[in-house]
Amino acid sequence: MLKPALTLAIALGIAVATAQTPSQLTWRLDSLERAGADPLQIIGAPSIVDTDLGRALQFNGKSDGLLIGRNPIAGLRQFTIEVLLSPDTDGPEEQRFLHLSQAGSENRALVELRLANGRWSLDSYMHYDTAQLTLLDRSKTHAAGQWHVAAMTFDNGRLQHFVDGVEQGSGVGAFQPLGPGATSIGVRQNLVSWFKGRIHTVRISAAVLPPSQFLTAPAATAAWARGIEGQRQADLGNGTFLNPILPGDHPDPSILRDGDDYYMTFSSFDAYPGLVIWHSRDLVNWQPIGPALSKNVGSVWAPDLVKHRGRYYIYFPGIAPYRSNYVIWADNIRGPWSEPIDLKITRIDPGHAVGPDGRRYLFLSAGELVPLADDGLSTTGPPKKIYDGWKYPDDWIVETFAQEGPKILKRGDYYYMVLAEGGTAGPPTGHMIVAARSKTIEGPWENSPHNPILRTRSKDERWWSKGHGTLVEDRAGKWWMVYHAYENGYYTLGRQALLEPIEWTADGWFKTAGADPAAPIASPAGEPGPHGVAFSDDFSRDRMGVQWSFYAGGKDDSARYRYEGNSLVVKAKGSSPADSSPLWFVNGDHAYQMEVEIEADAAASGGLLVFYSRKLYAGLGFSARNLRLHLYGMDRTSAKPAHLGQRMWIRLTNDRHIVTLDYSADGTKWERYDRAIEVSGYHHNVAYDFLSLRPALYASGEGEVRFRNFKYRAMP
Repeated sequence: MLKPALTLAIALGIAVATAQTPSQLTWRLDSLERAGADPLQIIGAPSIVDTDLGRALQFNGKSDGLLIGRNPIAGLRQFTIEVLLSPDTDGPEEQRFLHLSQAGSENRALVELRLANGRWSLDSYMHYDTAQLTLLDRSKTHAAGQWHVAAMTFDNGRLQHFVDGVEQGSGVGAFQPLGPGATSIGVRQNLVSWFKGRIHTVRISAAVLPPSQFLTAPAATAAWARGIEGQRQADLGNGTFLNPILPGDHPDPSILRDGDDYYMTFSSFDAYPGLVIWHSRDLVNWQPIGPALSKNVGSVWAPDLVKHRGRYYIYFPGIAPYRSNYVIWADNIRGPWSEPIDLKITRIDPGHAVGPDGRRYLFLSAGELVPLADDGLSTTGPPKKIYDGWKYPDDWIVETFAQEGPKILKRGDYYYMVLAEGGTAGPPTGHMIVAARSKTIEGPWENSPHNPILRTRSKDERWWSKGHGTLVEDRAGKWWMVYHAYENGYYTLGRQALLEPIEWTADGWFKTAGADPAAPIASPAGEPGPHGVAFSDDFSRDRMGVQWSFYAGGKDDSARYRYEGNSLVVKAKGSSPADSSPLWFVNGDHAYQMEVEIEADAAASGGLLVFYSRKLYAGLGFSARNLRLHLYGMDRTSAKPAHLGQRMWIRLTNDRHIVTLDYSADGTKWERYDRAIEVSGYHHNVAYDFLSLRPALYASGEGEVRFRNFKYRAMP
């Protein structure tokens, strides 16, 4: 994040003066009239936009720029130039975002970038008389769409440039101090090269600052590579990735390596079909295969995906109509999967293990162990308490003890248990990952000296409530931990899946390798492939379970829908979104827009929502006579305008928790509904259920509702 002193300076548009910076000028770009104390000449129509850092100026890459009638480096033999900016991913290849020039001459300093495939390299240039110097290393690239600090330092002939405090290149030239002139921002002064993106601050110091004193781009606003439909994805395309590996609600990850392939599944809670299995060849890029569970056994919590003697199993709790644990199995990971088999044990979060004699067991929450039959499809004895957990200090702020989620690994002479404590949500510092080991299945279990292996220590961190870890070894023999966490400021997205390297110590324990989960990490060995799926759907093929699922649905819902003429036809149910089992899907973007065409029978209602649970949802629908506003999990009706019939288009925009609604009679001319909704509180700590706020379609009343041409677009 921005250093406190610099945050204050930027917020107030004032200079920060230190012993190393005797003279400093800050241009804070939050106005179209002035930058600091300097009046602006506007070129084109740059706009003021709200960002994570406050207001900034947006430039369109074609005609927008600023001109300031002074050259702040005039007469200086030493200086530092810093620019806090966020280039767009789709701007022109060559962009000048700062140009300082001596009047009546070619003497100038340019700070530029070269953009390709959504990544950019810093390109700095100095010219004085016949001396010229270009600094550009195209192998050093940075993700567009996120905040960075580009910096240039000049020390009486020596030029260096940096991105986020890391040197990108240097050189020496026979330069003299520039004379008075002008500065342009967002464009070169001859109007031939334009910048596309946002600029927040320009700061110029009459000294060479060390990188430790540069402005810093806040980690909490770091963006991701943009994949299908602009959705964020982890793979940065340069041998590194940025968490989460699966954005959006992917809690309690259970990972299985099967040769050179990796498979993962997650708690699906109230979504049916559920237990979607994902596949990867590199641990970073994932695609869904399909669901393994269709029969409704209640809310599905932390599963364990395992392979034993050539057969695949998923053990998982089902929470209603009574609490128990179930198992499903398949001879092919892609299915078909069996019906769930009730194991009739009441603890949660089963973790499969095999003893040295080949006998099979399930570890459960609260440190219990139950033996399994050889086929893994029934128990052969009662649960037995074998482990009391790790006791954290009494003054730690946690939700509750909640010893849960045991995952078992055999390595060398030891069985390792990786488990969660501290409560799943609640305070951000509560949930944690701990470990213990034993030479036998039943113990005694020795707690790790490195506990907690992972824990959020401050509410200022990007990732909160880290827990439910599973270890996996990549092809190169490097070890990783996949786990879940909430994103600071985005509880609504649920618990997202993160990946972090671990290392083994000489005495046989493991610990984290020191990587920052909020910063790029070197990617595991493997074969990068496509990631995710497009959420836009023309309903020309069945995507049930891969994308769409029913909230609190089940096998009976298979009779509620059909695909017909590029339409998804859904039989109406209930009287509102709360009891209609809406169709929803998991997404992971901070901001997005979606729209759909809806045609409803005379006695039916249909609509477009962001849906958390029957308790909390928001959106817009319609019936024969009314528009139906949905907010706070309540439904309000108003008279439908006369030009609207039983066929409507609805658009919903969720821009960082602010939901706006539009409707149209023809899909071309849109009208704004006069109520916006703030949804940042639509999450577990308000309404329980461990879910996320998801795009959804609903059909209620009597008859059928037809959905056509669903469109989804992530917003930067």
